[in-house]
Amino acid sequence: MERPLVCQHLTASLTGPEHLADWSRVLLRHHRDIQTEIEQIVQLLKHPRCHLHRIEARLRRLSRAVLMHLELEACFLDPAVREVSGSDGEKLQGLRAGYESLRKAVMATADFLQREKLSHPALTLSAEQQDAITHLMNEIHARLEAEDRDYQQFREGWTCT
Repeated sequence: MERPLVCQHLTASLTGPEHLADWSRVLLRHHRDIQTEIEQIVQLLKHPRCHLHRIEARLRRLSRAVLMHLELEACFLDPAVREVSGSDGEKLQGLRAGYESLRKAVMATADFLQREKLSHPALTLSAEQQDAITHLMNEIHARLEAEDRDYQQFREGWTCT
């Protein structure tokens, strides 16, 4: 698959396994930003009169952040891990599974929002809707925590054995 031109320019100076620690640090920082977004959504959900349109704006913002994060992983971390572990390496396959899991969670969020806007005219979120959004936030949070462990290893100098 051809990498986008912007990806080629961004990675030109920081390629190879020696930069795993650098990119791991960047991606861990991005995880913290995404976690802050999740926490803000959870706080909004606690309000008894939480409106679908307000939460929708936050969820869309979170979705954009996660999709950008996936692009960063694909541009930077994936090639570096491939060089270290080979195209069939366990770490590389684990990262790719994580990408897919996060992408599916984002798509599920978008589908959920669209379905709820079309099927429920009430603006205030029901308990079921709040539970569904909380479940989605937990799913994204869990995936990020799993990646955090891998990124921490890369940052500390993970090497292929």
